[in-house]
Amino acid sequence: MRTSEVAKIIGVESQTILNWLDKPGIADFFSQEGQGIGVKQRSYTNEDVIILNTIRELSIEFVEGKKIDWLKVVDKLNSGYRNDDIRDISMTGDSRSVPMGVVKTLTDIAVITQERDAAIRRTRDLEQQLAKSEDKNERLEKEIRKLYLWIGQLGGKLPDDDAK
Repeated sequence: MRTSEVAKIIGVESQTILNWLDKPGIADFFSQEGQGIGVKQRSYTNEDVIILNTIRELSIEFVEGKKIDWLKVVDKLNSGYRNDDIRDISMTGDSRSVPMGVVKTLTDIAVITQERDAAIRRTRDLEQQLAKSEDKNERLEKEIRKLYLWIGQLGGKLPDDDAK
């Protein structure tokens, strides 16, 4: 779907969508086509439309003074929150559209995929921390062995208490 079509569906101006995509961290949630990467004209997937609808909602919720707190919007999106409460995209007459039931399933899959990816990143971080801890433990054990050896050598140089 083109920007103007999505704008009509979610009830905002086309330029508003483009402005949102320019905000730090926002574009990361969109398909390459939605970001305009490698294409002459942006094209939004149904998941992109749901994310835009979510941003529309959050941009109202997170207004501080006259400005939107975009960090809060990004945090909420990172948490997996999505507002898929939009009219059936298939009603637009666009032959590329998918019924909302399918969109909901795809959204659920996307959220689960994001959660899985976050869990994988966390697992890798923990594995790196464990490897560092194991290396440190090994170095400390070597140091302890050296100290025991040194104590043993010193023990051989000291007079026995029985010799007194």
